[in-house]
Amino acid sequence: MALRSRETFRFLAWLGMISYSLYLLHHPLLRYFVSLTGDLRRSPLAIQALMGTLFVGLVLAASWLTYRFVEIPMQRLGRHLATRRT
Repeated sequence: MALRSRETFRFLAWLGMISYSLYLLHHPLLRYFVSLTGDLRRSPLAIQALMGTLFVGLVLAASWLTYRFVEIPMQRLGRHLATRRT
C-alpha cells in the first residue's frame, strides 16, 4: 500500500495483467514443449539457454493472446451482465 501512488515499470505492470493466463498456460505448454524437444538436461548449456528463452517467449506470447482474446471479452461480458441485472 505504501507504493500504490508510485509509478511502476511498464513491463511489470504488463506481467501483472497477464499473470492469470501465465499461471494457467505455463504448465500445459511446458509439458508440450518437453514432449517436442525431449529432455534437454544433458544438452549443451547454449542449447538449454536458447530453448529456455524460446519457451519463455512462447509462454508470454500465448498468455498475452489469451488475456487479449479471452479474458478481456469475458470481463466485459461479466460487467455487462452484472449491470443488466440491477
